[in-house]
Order: sequence, then C-alpha cells, then structure tokens
Amino acid sequence: MEHAQQASQTEKAIYQNGRGYRIEVMTIGETVEFFAEGGGFVRRMPRAEFDAQFKVAPQPQFAQVAVAGAWMDDGVALPAYSDGVRWNGWLMPYFTREVAMRLIPLVDGLRYDEARDVFVVLDRTKATKSRTRPK
Repeated sequence: MEHAQQASQTEKAIYQNGRGYRIEVMTIGETVEFFAEGGGFVRRMPRAEFDAQFKVAPQPQFAQVAVAGAWMDDGVALPAYSDGVRWNGWLMPYFTREVAMRLIPLVDGLRYDEARDVFVVLDRTKATKSRTRPK
C-alpha cells in the first residue's frame, strides 16, 4: 500500500536530490529511468531507492543574464533571460525578439523566417557535404 501511495506522488518532471543535482525522468515504474537535466546517459534505479533520493524540483525562476561567446567581440554581451536549465552542460538563454534579431549577423547561418515566425540556424557543413557528394 505504501508503494501505491508513493506512485501517485511521483510524476514525470524535473527532480533533484539533496545536493541540488537535477535530473529529467523518462519513465517511472518499478524502475525509474532518468538522465542529467539537459542531457546525458540514461540511468536506472529501483523506484524505492529513487523516491528516497529524489524529490520534485521547485519550478525555476527566470532572471536576467548577459550572454557572451567566443564568436562575439570581446566585452560584448547581450541581455537574455535564464531559468538556470541547462542543455548538455550549457545554460539555455531566452532572448527577446529584438535581441534575437541582433544575433543574426553574429551567428553564422542564423536567419529569421517571417512566414513561420521562427529563428532558424542552417548547418552549412551539412548543406556543403550534401552538395559535394560524388554521384
């Protein structure tokens, strides 16, 4: 009965342990499958052990940050927002449309598709390879 109560309390979400290590859950059953927030190897853990170590993480709050990169001039940083969530170890910034438009001349292959109202990055290495393949 206790396990049935735990099952109803654990949902697919972002979890963290007592040290603040955050994970994303893939599947929850007798075994829980998860990976580090933002990517990584899939790990498995018995449900009881998982429930003892991890709790649902609080919803992250957004804060203003400054984004700089090796592809930008020294001392240049653009304003963005971040909730602290990472992908593959890197923070994932959120830009206003105005700031994102300023990224277009700075990021090779970045363009704005007005018809779809989206920003698109073209991978020129793949495009070049597909055009230069032997027939």
